[in-house]
Amino acid sequence: MAQELDRINLQINHPGSEKDSRPRVVWIHHDVNQEWVQWCSDKATVDLVDCFVFVSHWQREQYLKTFGLPPERCVVLRNATDVNASPRRWEAAPVWRCAYASTPFRGLSVLLDAWEHINPVNAELHVWSSMKLYLGDDGPYSHLYERAQALSGVFYHGIVPNAELRMALRDMHFLTYPSTFAETSCLAVIEAMAAGCRVICPSLGALPETTSGFAHVYPWTVDANAHAATFAAKLREEFDNPWNGQPERSLAQQAHFAEEYDWSRRVCEWRQLIEKLCN
Repeated sequence: MAQELDRINLQINHPGSEKDSRPRVVWIHHDVNQEWVQWCSDKATVDLVDCFVFVSHWQREQYLKTFGLPPERCVVLRNATDVNASPRRWEAAPVWRCAYASTPFRGLSVLLDAWEHINPVNAELHVWSSMKLYLGDDGPYSHLYERAQALSGVFYHGIVPNAELRMALRDMHFLTYPSTFAETSCLAVIEAMAAGCRVICPSLGALPETTSGFAHVYPWTVDANAHAATFAAKLREEFDNPWNGQPERSLAQQAHFAEEYDWSRRVCEWRQLIEKLCN
C-alpha cells in the first residue's frame, strides 16, 4: 500500500507518542493478558485512538470484555498470507507426514509427549520451531529440540524462510498443533490450511474461528498430561480415518482460505478503512 498508509498514524499494539492530525490507528495482535497492551485500561490513552484493529472477532470480544473499549471504534481485519494459485489434492500415503510450525512454548512439549505415547511406525513429524524467529534465546527450549531429534520419526528443522515453509506444508498431511497458547488468530494454522493440510488443534483462543469448521478441533484442557493423551487419541483417529472419511474437504478448505485470507482482499479492506477514517 506504500504511501497510502501515510494517511493514517498506524501503530502496532500501542498508540505511541507521536502526535499529528492523522487518524491514529492501533493494530493489535496480542491477547489481553500481554504486558504490551495493559495501556488499554487507561481511559486517557484509549481516547487518543481513533480506531482499534483486531485480527479476529474472538480477540475483539476479549478486549471489549476486559478493557471496555468503545465497540464503535473496534474493527476486525484478519491476517493474510500469500496463497498458492494451484490447490493441491490431499492424498493418503504409506507414511503420514505431520508438521509443527510454531514457537516451542505453544505446545511442542505436549506434541512430543503424544508422539512418544503412540510411537507411530508409519508416520513422520517435521518440526519447524525456534525462538530465533523473534530474535529470542533458544537456550530454555534446547531440551525440547534435543528430545525431538532423539525421538523416532521426528525431524527437527529449526526455522526456514517463510516461502520455504509454505512450500514444505504443501507436502504435509497434517498440522499437529496441540496449542497451549490462546492464539488471537494464528498464521501457522492459516498457512497450513491454505496449503491443504488437515489441522488438529484444541478449542483454545481464536483457533475455532480461524479454522472455520475445517479442522479437527477437540476440547482444550490446561492439564498437560491429559492434553497429550487427548491429542494422541485424536491423531490416531486421523491416521485411521483422515478428514473423517472426506479428504476432498481439503480442496474446499483451500478455496475458502484463498478467498478469506488472501492479501488482495485484505488490502482492499484496509483501503476501505482508511477512506472511512479520513473522510
